[in-house]
Amino acid sequence: MQRCAGHIASATDISESRTLGENACRYALEGHNGVMASIIRKQDNPYIVEYQAVPVCNVANAEKKVPTDYINEEGNDVTPKMLTYLKPLIQGEVEQEYVNGIPKQMILY
Repeated sequence: MQRCAGHIASATDISESRTLGENACRYALEGHNGVMASIIRKQDNPYIVEYQAVPVCNVANAEKKVPTDYINEEGNDVTPKMLTYLKPLIQGEVEQEYVNGIPKQMILY
């Protein structure tokens, strides 16, 4: 199942998205132009990332495909290498607040 719904975001999702937003704001306040906040994965186990400003022209209109060695030969499942890549991204649960039966998505600092 896809994990694109906000109510099942992992702690990793929330932490990384907040840090990206903070960095993007900092880059703008520092006067950087033509850059975007990005995550550079440095290591799988333990999971280590680095945040950087990268030129938008290096990213815009580019497509990053799932590497072929992440899909099994039959094309109907993922490989252990893909699971190693994905596992850190789904770690941690976030307690979801509801208001009148609707998930409250915005939490300001």
